[in-house]
Amino acid sequence: GDTSGLSMQTCDSPLGACGGGCHRFQWTPSTPNTWVGVLWQYPVNNWGTLPGLPIAKGATEVAFTAWSDSGTPTVTFRIGSNADGFTETTVVELDDTPREYVISLEGMAYDDVTTGFGWVVGEQGPGMEFSISDVEWRGQAAPPECPADFNDDGIVNGADLALVLAAWGTASPRYDLDDNGLVNGADLALVLAAWGPCPTG
Repeated sequence: GDTSGLSMQTCDSPLGACGGGCHRFQWTPSTPNTWVGVLWQYPVNNWGTLPGLPIAKGATEVAFTAWSDSGTPTVTFRIGSNADGFTETTVVELDDTPREYVISLEGMAYDDVTTGFGWVVGEQGPGMEFSISDVEWRGQAAPPECPADFNDDGIVNGADLALVLAAWGTASPRYDLDDNGLVNGADLALVLAAWGPCPTG
């Protein structure tokens, strides 16, 4: 994009002391019919060649607050990338009132994320200035893992023990709890150590 006329400054969240980070962007296009964008990548400039940021399962949406400091620019906000296996966008016409916007994560699977947030805007006149604050992945955290609950019924019991015994001596990754390449007594010991209801929080 046309980054030569782009600058960024920190600003104050509309939520005051209870708010998060805030960034004010100013852009003066150098040529007509151009565009510019900014991505929140992890690590910086990671286009998929490195692992992204591990984000806990259970997020249902990405929320952020945005407003214009000059005019009413139309901005496309996005989450994800090709490297992440998902992308979602929302297009917003900003004004001078800070408002919360939400991008849904419904139906999206994620693990480590290279692009947690971003925006792109096309040339819409001589220049623009807008602010973004309080970007947050939010939702209910997934319950703690219970790897010995092989049938996913919320409890480690005889049914799970039977599954381990049925896989005894194989290299089945599902029942090889210690990842040593063989289902054996070490895995049986882990099942017995986890015996009972799975943790819920």
